[in-house]
Amino acid sequence: MAANSRFAVSVHTLLAMACRKEDEYVTSEYIAKSVNTNPVVIRRILQALTLKKLVNCQPGKKGGSRLAKAPEKITLLDIYEAVQSEELFALHEKPKNKACRISCNIKSILNGVFGTAEEAMKLNLKKTTLADLISQVDA
Repeated sequence: MAANSRFAVSVHTLLAMACRKEDEYVTSEYIAKSVNTNPVVIRRILQALTLKKLVNCQPGKKGGSRLAKAPEKITLLDIYEAVQSEELFALHEKPKNKACRISCNIKSILNGVFGTAEEAMKLNLKKTTLADLISQVDA
């Protein structure tokens, strides 16, 4: 799964839980139908969300997953950090061409630009909670 869709599917997964009763466990099959994907994809995402203590999982026939915190306490940044393992922007790995001033400087130039852009994105994600999105589901 692409990194960007992993985050979107994770938000969808948590919304599926948040829109149910607080004490109700939701199965990966239920969430997978909502997302229109395979339950294995959802289970992998649930593992990452559980590690970051955003989700509680209960094994067994009557098991499933539910939110570990109130939706007001879960930000999009929390979700992003739980499931993103790759950098938002990546630099190429090619060695620099010492005869080219662009090649000699591009990585340091882009590191600054990419760092600023990623920080702005994270600040924005931190402002939005799962509860904010719940209010838009039926809007």
